Formats: sequence, structure tokens, C-alpha cells
Amino acid sequence: MKKVIINFVLLFAVLVLVAGCEGQFDNAEQLVKAAKANTTEISVEDFKNIIGDEEYTLIDVRTAEEFVAGRIPGAINIPRGLLEFEITKNYPDINTNIILYCKKGSRASLAARSLGQLKYKHVRSVAGGWNAWAEVAPVPKKYQMPEEIKQMVMVSKKGLTEITPADLNALMKEKSNFVIVDVREPKEFKASNIPGSVNIPRGLLEFQITKKYPNKTTNIILYCKTGGRAALAAESLKDIKYKKIKSLAGGWEAWSKVAATPVPEVKAVVGNAKKGITEISVDDFKSMVKEEKDFVLIDVRQAAEYAAGYIPNAINIPRGLLEFKILGIEKDKDKTVVIYCKKGGRAALAAESLVKRLEYKNVKSIEGGFLAYTSDPGNPVSKPIQEKKTGKEPESAPKVALSSGCGG
Repeated sequence: MKKVIINFVLLFAVLVLVAGCEGQFDNAEQLVKAAKANTTEISVEDFKNIIGDEEYTLIDVRTAEEFVAGRIPGAINIPRGLLEFEITKNYPDINTNIILYCKKGSRASLAARSLGQLKYKHVRSVAGGWNAWAEVAPVPKKYQMPEEIKQMVMVSKKGLTEITPADLNALMKEKSNFVIVDVREPKEFKASNIPGSVNIPRGLLEFQITKKYPNKTTNIILYCKTGGRAALAAESLKDIKYKKIKSLAGGWEAWSKVAATPVPEVKAVVGNAKKGITEISVDDFKSMVKEEKDFVLIDVRQAAEYAAGYIPNAINIPRGLLEFKILGIEKDKDKTVVIYCKKGGRAALAAESLVKRLEYKNVKSIEGGFLAYTSDPGNPVSKPIQEKKTGKEPESAPKVALSSGCGG
């Protein structure tokens, strides 16, 4: 009997511990602390020691703007707000050795927890993040392309047919007869690539293209990171008499912004999140506006998406920073918070986090997101920056107040 009681007590303790790990929290600091308790952190010195000795994928989960300003060499940028949607597409193997970092370590811990939910087995985080790295390692200067190189690329592009990511996506759906050639370096290709593309680095293109595609009338679509190398590569193929060459405008960077498609595992995570939140239609949202309901509207898309256009009066807090900044915007957890993203997936995950982990009581997500809202051309859209040629004064975007613990 005593043994049964002891076992029951132990089981109860385990259940309490598990519940505490995924429980509710009063603030982002508590949420991060719980995430770190289940995250393997390595110091910057330990990380430096494994460089060159261990095969790993280094992911910077900060915003694109932070990444461009300075990053650890070899890192790829997948902002935390997009992580679940991008990781399974680019790294479907759950045994991938992944090392994450952010600014100070907080977002990386939350990102590690999300990867654990997607069953990734080998995930670590760099303690102290970019700030810790920058203290002991030289910060690389941002590369500035020389003017003569820019001119050379411009000349190449004048005689080149470019297609947009949307055009390429349509061709792929139609299963048209063409090949996609990625002219970036193998490491870039391995990190992320367009489905179905083949990698022939630009330096080897003339030597390998005739072996792989000897027919000079083959429909070939080239791409690189942003379009420069692809333009020069297209010119080279024309020199050796290839007739049907096109280049992807904006390259991989343009494609990755518009062509990401969640895989089944991510759809399942989003589906589970939606079960625990309240979704409202665009019409319901418009009724709230018309009736002058008291609520906070938050756009959790990336800054570049927000800059292209947003629902009037929306405050931009990219999903990756939401838990860190929300208390600086709205401390009253009984206040209605309405969240939206592009199509609804990120907003669902963001809403779930506010409800389950920070105990916000009245969080709603706009079903279908910004795309659903803008499907009616009569719905107003604001832009923080107006084109100068319009002669209009720039609209002032809503300001985001920062809480003391934000930007981890």
C-alpha cells in the first residue's frame, strides 16, 4: 500500500511539473525562463570551438533588418515569426543539427521550444545571442556592391527577360516544360532553394550546362540570391547559343517572401492553435470598427510587409517580438486584442501564445488575414510611406512603445 501511495505522489509531481512547463505566465520574462529550462544553451566560446569541427545549421531568428545590420558568419535568417512555416520546407529532416540565436537569447529559446513541438531532436541556442558574439568576434561590415559591378549587371539585364515569382509559381502549377537552375554556391543552395531547381554554380555553368541540358532550345529559368549573378549567367548562356533563357526577378530573396507554403506538420500546429482562439470574419472586424468598439489592432507580419500596406490604425509588432513588446502596448489583459497576419497562420499562433502563456483574456484573430481584408477593394489600406510623386505627406505609422524586456 505504501508503495502505491509513493508511486501516486511521484506521478502527481510529474504532472505538476509538466503542467508548469507549458503553463500560463504573467510576462515575457517568465515565458522565456520556462522555455530556457527546456533548451540546451551553448556559450559563444563553445560555439566558436565547434565551428569547422561539427556539421550544423545556424539560424538567426531576428528580424530581417537586424540580420542585415550584422550577423554571425554562415547564419541564415528565418525570423522567429516565420520559423515554423520555413523550417520544415528548408530542413524537413527532424534530425538536422540546428543552432539558433537572436539578439540576447530570449527569442531563440522560444524558437527552440517551437521546433520541439515540431519534433526536431537536435536544437541548441547560443547563450547571449548576437550581443554575446559581437563582444568577442569582429562584426563584418555590410557589403556594398561597387558601382562598376552595378553597371555591369544593369547592362546584362537590358537584354534579359525577367519573370516574377508569381509568374514562376504559375508555371510550376501548370507543370510547364522548363528547368530551374540555381546559380548560387552549393552552400547557399543547400540552405534553401526553389523546389525542383538544380544547382549549377555560376562559375561552372558553361562547363556543366551543355552536359546536363545539351538542347539549346531548352526553356531555362535562372536565379541567384537577388538577381545579379543570374543576369550575368544568362548573358553567358546566350554567348553559347542558348535560345530560351529567363531570369527570376529579385532571385531567391523575392521568391522566399511570396512562395512559402506550410507543410502538413505546420498546418497541424496552426490548426491546433485555431481551436483554442477566437477567429472573426472581416465583416465582424468592420462591424467592431463601425461600432467604435474599444480594442487594440496588431499586425504581426514582418516590417517590410507592413510597410507595403496595413489595416488603418494597426500597430506592427512582428510575431517574433510579440511577447516582448505586447505589455508595452497593452498591459490590461482584459482589453480586446485583434491580431492579423497575411493569411491567418501566424496570427493564430500569436493569439494562442497571448492566451495560453500571457493570460490575455480577449484575443481575436482575423480569419484570412490581410489578404481577406484586401480582397474587397473598398476596404481602406494605410501605408507608412507614400511615394514622393503623389505629393502627399507621409502618413505617420502607429508608434510601438517598448517594454523594458523587449527585443531578446
